[in-house]
Amino acid sequence: MDLLFMLALALVSGQSAFLPKPVIYINPPWTTFFKGERVLLTCNGLQFYALGKTKWYHKGIMLQETPGNNIIVNNPGPYKCKTNNSPLSDSVNLIFIRVSLILRIPYLAFEGDSLILQCQEKNNVTLTRVTYYKNRKPFSAFNQNSDVFIPQASLSNSGLYYCTAFKHMSWKIISSSVNLHIRELFSRPVLKTTDSQPIEGSLVTLRCEIWIPPEKSSIQLLFSFFRDPGVILLGQARAQELQISKFWREDSGLYWCEVETVSPRVCKQSQPITMSVRRIPISGVHMEVQPHGGHVMEGQKLVLLCSVVEGSGAITFSWYREGTEAILGKKTLRSLVAEFVFSAVRKSDAGKYYCTADHNSSLIPSHSVSITVRRNGRGPLVAGITTALISALGLTTVALLVYCKHQRKSETPVIGDVVYSEVWSTQQGKEGADASGKPPDDKDNSVIYSVVKNEEAQGDSTGNSQTVNESNRATPTGF
Repeated sequence: MDLLFMLALALVSGQSAFLPKPVIYINPPWTTFFKGERVLLTCNGLQFYALGKTKWYHKGIMLQETPGNNIIVNNPGPYKCKTNNSPLSDSVNLIFIRVSLILRIPYLAFEGDSLILQCQEKNNVTLTRVTYYKNRKPFSAFNQNSDVFIPQASLSNSGLYYCTAFKHMSWKIISSSVNLHIRELFSRPVLKTTDSQPIEGSLVTLRCEIWIPPEKSSIQLLFSFFRDPGVILLGQARAQELQISKFWREDSGLYWCEVETVSPRVCKQSQPITMSVRRIPISGVHMEVQPHGGHVMEGQKLVLLCSVVEGSGAITFSWYREGTEAILGKKTLRSLVAEFVFSAVRKSDAGKYYCTADHNSSLIPSHSVSITVRRNGRGPLVAGITTALISALGLTTVALLVYCKHQRKSETPVIGDVVYSEVWSTQQGKEGADASGKPPDDKDNSVIYSVVKNEEAQGDSTGNSQTVNESNRATPTGF
């Protein structure tokens, strides 16, 4: 949890136990001193508390109130401080002893820190054959006085240390034992999730939680998230959280996180947690058609919509026609609805249809829907129009024939008071003329005009017409 948030929460609730504690820094940075040495203590509020008067406590009793945050001491024992409205700090224990040799070790050491162990004589006399021990076992020796350097401390460096040396080449001296405690730079991460058994397709948040000591609150950390087998979900980011927007069945498995510092490198991994998806059973399978009602014209687009009311994950939709075992179509989608399309429906597509939905656990069918396909009416219309056009054309042709015949009759030649009548003759031995009065087709015939005298022009009271002889044959001009 963020320290600023903790401070605000504590101030609102009045619970001082949640407030971050001040930290006491020691200068020089040791825990063991020669008797009579002076040590500077600083009460650091870590930017949570404004500078002001500081109260100092020694062995549980208030020692002094200082206008600033520093105090100089030379007595052994535990020290604590308090500044403004802060709680009491953790104690630091100072050791002042009357000896000739001490082992100086840092009073505050964290993972990754560089450490110096120093075997020192009270009057800074040159030492020889210096040996360092950890848990009563020697681990480093020098002919001349020298310090032990640990470039990057780890928890395994914790232990009980002391040193031995020779003074004036022959006088062996031994230091007191001091405890070196290496503190965690940050705690082992714990991976937490909003739901270890999320519903398939739901949002899941993973959070990699750690604790950082106040003295190291400014360190920079990188977070990584993993899924078994070795899948990196997020690598070396500053964010402590990872969101999986949709958690699917294939996302089930072991998850863990890893935290490391930028420099020096300290890396820790959380315990894995198991996450398994929960599926919502399919229910309420339903099919509908577009256009609605299932009535469609031949050649029109037809859509069969298959849907479920509930269900999660990948659902397989299938479409069938009653009376046949063949599957018209199949789709596997992470969706609650799917469609099957007839781009141009035919008359033979009429019938009853239904769909099914399943996700490898149960197959549920929908109700059936009837599809009626009607012809679009363009065939009879074309036929009617064609018949009407043919009829009109026939009538027009007959009218033209009648008109032409009438014109032919009306154009019988008249010259003066003589009327010429048309007569067909056929050679003997040939078929006779058509009794209909029409000239025979494709026959060898000739036209003879008979001269008939106009009654009115002659004024013949008998009404008989005169006929000219064959020698008066003529062909009127214009024919």
